[in-house]
Amino acid sequence: MKNLIAVFVLVSVSLTGFSEEKNVNSKISSVTVFMKGAHVTRSSNVKLLKGVSQITFTGLSSKINRESIRVKAPDDVKILAVSNDMNSNETDNSAEIEALTTKYEANWFEVKKIDKLIEVYGQEEKLLLNNSDFSGSESGVKLDELKLAAQYFRQRLEEIGMAKLELEKQKQEIQLENAELNKKKTKMLNVSPEPVTEVIVRLDAARAGTFKIRITYFVDEVGWKPWYDVRVDDVGKPLQLSLKASVYQRSGEDWDDVKLTLSTGNPKKGNEKPVFYTWYIDRGPIVYQQSYNAGNGTGAIKGKVMDVATGKPIPFANVILESNGRVEAGATTDFDGNYIMRPVTSGTYDLKVTYIGYKSVHVRGMIINPDQIRFCDIKMEASDQTLEEIMVTDFKIPLIDKDETISGGTWSADDYRRNANSTIAGVYSADGERGNFRGGRSGQEKMLIDGVRVESASYLNHAIVKTPTNINYSIEIPYSVSSDGKEYSVHIKDISIPVTYEYYCFPKKDEDAFLIAKLTDWDDLDLLPGSSNIYFEGTYMGKSYFNPMIVNDTLDLSIGRDKGVVVKYEKIKDFKARQTIGSNIKEYRGYEYTIKNNKGADVTVNLVDQFPMSKTKDVEVDQVELSLAKLDRKSGKLSWKFHLEPGQTEKAEMKYMVKYPKDKIVYLD
Repeated sequence: MKNLIAVFVLVSVSLTGFSEEKNVNSKISSVTVFMKGAHVTRSSNVKLLKGVSQITFTGLSSKINRESIRVKAPDDVKILAVSNDMNSNETDNSAEIEALTTKYEANWFEVKKIDKLIEVYGQEEKLLLNNSDFSGSESGVKLDELKLAAQYFRQRLEEIGMAKLELEKQKQEIQLENAELNKKKTKMLNVSPEPVTEVIVRLDAARAGTFKIRITYFVDEVGWKPWYDVRVDDVGKPLQLSLKASVYQRSGEDWDDVKLTLSTGNPKKGNEKPVFYTWYIDRGPIVYQQSYNAGNGTGAIKGKVMDVATGKPIPFANVILESNGRVEAGATTDFDGNYIMRPVTSGTYDLKVTYIGYKSVHVRGMIINPDQIRFCDIKMEASDQTLEEIMVTDFKIPLIDKDETISGGTWSADDYRRNANSTIAGVYSADGERGNFRGGRSGQEKMLIDGVRVESASYLNHAIVKTPTNINYSIEIPYSVSSDGKEYSVHIKDISIPVTYEYYCFPKKDEDAFLIAKLTDWDDLDLLPGSSNIYFEGTYMGKSYFNPMIVNDTLDLSIGRDKGVVVKYEKIKDFKARQTIGSNIKEYRGYEYTIKNNKGADVTVNLVDQFPMSKTKDVEVDQVELSLAKLDRKSGKLSWKFHLEPGQTEKAEMKYMVKYPKDKIVYLD
């Protein structure tokens, strides 16, 4: 009896205190995708005995940030320890390779058999052709016999020909199959398997049962960017905006039907504010420690797009920044040809500028530094060709950045050479050291954008959740995203936005009217900067850039050209005159603008032109007629605003007189 009791006690101890070890398979249930990186949640239903057990999550991505691994379990399961290891993921594929080899050899034998059959048919065909002469030495063959023989020969030769064609087809199919078999075998022999991560969890269960264990971690080489479909069906209707996302990932594990949350945060950026130190100017520079896990930071790019021949600005040109073929930022030039893009994550980009009637310009290797503005002016060359021409240049690293300390600007090597004889302000040094171009100090403070702390996955109940630092878009429909680096489109939401439509035209440069949608009160729409596909009245108009991150009260979105508003720009011939008065010359110029509304709704048209300006006293410019235009006397910008009903036509004039010395060269047109 005592022995039986001892055995019973041992069995009980083994059932309650035995440390079980097992490998578990898990499935990705949700992913929070940040602008850079992703927070992955996996789950598995695990059977546990009462007491201490050890489980291993196998087959996880090799690109896991190990410090980010977290494991969650129900309240009656206590997590004792979590560790991780790399597994070479080597698999024994010798049996599969042997099967491929066997199949390849069997196919090769079939091809040889087919070749022999084709040869036999060829011999039979040759035999028939060699014995097709039915004429005897003394008398010819009877007509009936000749017909029967000819019929037999024709039928048999046809059968042989069709049989040979079928055999050739079979041979070709087998050879194609063998080529694929050879590819698979070569790939299996030459490709090394990618290592995987294993997460080992030691836990203590208060009872035996099945428990849902969750594991979360952060992975790199993942990200998303917003983009839009913008539709305007009619100038009398609201603007239809579809916010979408391009999600890509190379994490090493496919996402199959997972719950996606798209976050505007970036956990890789530091969360600690900079530390202040007293700046003693007579001591060495202050070196500030970068925040832990800080990202690359953000900068900006601005410049002007001009005609290379005339130097005049090009309005409404599209300026795009690309990285590895992906559009990262973009802008449209204003009436003065100026553009700006901010914020732009620091890095190397390709700058692309396009405008109808001009050769596209590609600047490769544009470097954006953190917390600085990169200045880049673009000169475009006009082109009469229908097909797009491209001018490609390489970006030159400037010697001096304008966006340093107080003053701003960028100097290239060419700028430096041109100004080699000029005096350039520097920093005076009493010890005889040479002066320096003024620039950023090594201890200058950085502006950091708040990120999101990586913790356990959050389960969102609403489509959009705002936090103090970012916006999270919870996608209701599960999506699948393969680990192939390709961009997968994810639909976020559709918005109908009441807007005001106005037309802008600068007929001196382009006689087309450009439709602009003016948005107000867009702050509550949770929109992000991104490229956009523009559709107007059911027609694709091209790409633009949607940037709600501006400080203006009104956001202008360029829809495109509209032939429904006609604009003409003509010289007034009767007003052109030239007079000589003593040592001076007087010349008169005049221009007439005609605007007609051919659309079926009322429209507002903004007309813009340039009034000539003079920087010298001996050249005088007097306005004769401006047709109630607004004149900016600093820039010379003339502007009119017309409200036109359907079919209505309006006219305006600009007339001026220029007085200048005879020996002076002026540009009147």
